[in-house]
Amino acid sequence: MNFPKEMEEAARIDGSGFFGTFFKIVLPNARPAIGGALAIYTFFWVLGMISMAFDYYFTSGNVYINVRVEFFLKLHIILFGHI
Repeated sequence: MNFPKEMEEAARIDGSGFFGTFFKIVLPNARPAIGGALAIYTFFWVLGMISMAFDYYFTSGNVYINVRVEFFLKLHIILFGHI
């Protein structure tokens, strides 16, 4: 994201330090970009979770999802006492 140097310089002239400039000038102006990126990331994460749930349900002989998750968790138990 390109941010105008003039805004940063104006904040410095007004007496704001590095963190003040970042939190009061740069971060509020970058909020739409951060929100958009977070929305896209969240959408794809939820889509992946839904597709994983459908995959577990429809490919395993119609076993309920919670039974599959319990079976999966039992396979990946790490016994730290034996390490």
